[in-house]
Amino acid sequence: MANLQFSETLGRLIRIGEPPGQLGRSTILEISDAIDAGDAGEAKRLLESFRFEQQVLQDIYVDWIWAMLTWVQEHVGEPDVERIMRETLGAWASDRYANYLELGFEEQVALTVEGMRGHLSGQGRIGNIEVTDEGDRVVIAFDPCGSGGRARRGDRARGIPPAVERPEFGSSREAHDWTWGREGVCLYCSHCSLVNEILPIERLGYPMRITENPVDPADPCRWILYRDPKTIPAEAYERVGKKKPTGEELEQIWADVRAGRH
Repeated sequence: MANLQFSETLGRLIRIGEPPGQLGRSTILEISDAIDAGDAGEAKRLLESFRFEQQVLQDIYVDWIWAMLTWVQEHVGEPDVERIMRETLGAWASDRYANYLELGFEEQVALTVEGMRGHLSGQGRIGNIEVTDEGDRVVIAFDPCGSGGRARRGDRARGIPPAVERPEFGSSREAHDWTWGREGVCLYCSHCSLVNEILPIERLGYPMRITENPVDPADPCRWILYRDPKTIPAEAYERVGKKKPTGEELEQIWADVRAGRH
């Protein structure tokens, strides 16, 4: 079994052991062993250890990406932030959402929420998300989002200041389509305008998830999915520099996508 010990220096549990031993064995397998042994307490301790393992890596990568986008802004130019995001986001976004039109609405919502649970959103960083059915649409709220929202707020308990106190974390100095027509948008968070709205509009004819990025990082971020894409307000297109297509135009785009012509 894994040897979990509390580190006074780190202020948390950490797996400790003499190599080779079990130190390199997956925590998932250790959790499975604890369950099989009927040791619920140890399984829960290991589960929290595994959650923290994922949180550490996620937070490092988010901070790294934000710092790199800030470097591009400072040394290359702010317009190139969009270019580098387009060129690096496009492939994986296309792969993950390749069959989006073939999914039922419930599956589209499930796919969306799955990713944000994996972001360890919500208080306590355990992946809690608020999902509200408003009839014609579903609203998904993160308080905070586990990536940009967490970075913007910081984590005083872990000695991590909020973004406004970190010079390596920049915001847009001008208003762009990819910042929802606003100045002062977190450069990391701006990628949601591309993944959720701009790239889907260009490929599918409509924004997959209308993103309400909060001005105040203490407020939740919200994503909105419409059951019928034809009822999405024109303003959702206009704020990212696009024009809403007619219903007939949408139908043609979808037919072209399904036929591999778009």
